[in-house]
Amino acid sequence: MYQIAVCDDSQQDSALLQNMLDDYEEALNEPMSVKSFPDAEALLGYISLNSYRPDLLLMDISLPGMSGLEAVRKLRTENFTGEVIFTTASPNYALAAYELDAKQYLMKPLNRQRFFAVLREIFQSGRKYLMVRQKRAVRKILLDDILYCETQGKHQVIHTSSEDIRVRITSGAMRRLVPPPHRKFTALGAAYILNLDKISILSEDKVIFDGGKVLVLSHRRFCALLREVQWQKN
Repeated sequence: MYQIAVCDDSQQDSALLQNMLDDYEEALNEPMSVKSFPDAEALLGYISLNSYRPDLLLMDISLPGMSGLEAVRKLRTENFTGEVIFTTASPNYALAAYELDAKQYLMKPLNRQRFFAVLREIFQSGRKYLMVRQKRAVRKILLDDILYCETQGKHQVIHTSSEDIRVRITSGAMRRLVPPPHRKFTALGAAYILNLDKISILSEDKVIFDGGKVLVLSHRRFCALLREVQWQKN
């Protein structure tokens, strides 16, 4: 589960960020835990007392007392390696923000599409696993364990060599969760997402994955997959 900290002295802005994070979590099935802090001192105190290390920090700059820039500078000296997005109404601190290795510098009011795009970039960059919900639990699935994903109505079945994992998520959301095609996964129509690294044998009527699991193909899908495999090799 991704840990996200929001530090903003405006209750309205903090609530807006929380709402957008909730929408992102629901739309892409990205389980996350969000904690909000009204100022930098509260954030730093919580981090110190609880050994809290958020994966992402959404930091306002103009805060009472210590500024957002000062807080992040202090965290960086303490080897904080999480991603930072500065959110502010002023364009004057962009250079200082990027000197602190900020992922983005977003102007208020936040653009929803831009914010979601930045979140996808952060969460999918170097991703090694999926976090998916199953009833009341959150499950971690290594990408290297996935052979292929199959759409079944409003669910996806994630096939691995050892088990089939059924989760309630749309095919579109699943395609956004796995890395882009040039890495290892490719969509085969709307029904399947295949891990090209796990294909052992590709014939005109089926795919055989490492470990022996078989996926039967139509001729049309075979041709589409063959083109994709050849493109990957090139």
